[in-house]
Amino acid sequence: MKRGEETQAQELVRELVDREGYETLRLTISNARNLVLTLDADPGPINIDDCTRINRAVRRALEARGLPADDYSVEVESPGERRIMRTQRHFERFVGERARVRLRQPAADGQSLLTGVIDGVKDGQIRLRPDHGRPWTLDLDEIAEARLDPRH
Repeated sequence: MKRGEETQAQELVRELVDREGYETLRLTISNARNLVLTLDADPGPINIDDCTRINRAVRRALEARGLPADDYSVEVESPGERRIMRTQRHFERFVGERARVRLRQPAADGQSLLTGVIDGVKDGQIRLRPDHGRPWTLDLDEIAEARLDPRH
């Protein structure tokens, strides 16, 4: 896929998702024209009907822009139980839930992967309570990736 076409498709999909009242957690388009979209809703959860509706809307929007939908493999999915968290609002929604957080730089004790319960969120800081030891207070910009980490 040409770079301009890929950018056009990404902008189109993000605008459509936003207009429909969802959030784009992840959007990838490969050279093989595989478009994978991970949706979120606040409050959630995302269900199969949401995914089907957005999939059809994406295909119609691609066609309307002259990007033949049949040239794309379009997958729309929910974030699942190990969903990614990027914004303060994401963390606020899941206070009390377990999370796994990978830091951009190792902490003073050398740890770069932290696991614990989201204990609180305020002013761009996340408080994470591990199973053992002292709680961590992390700035959002220190976090490279964070996901829910439910125990089974």
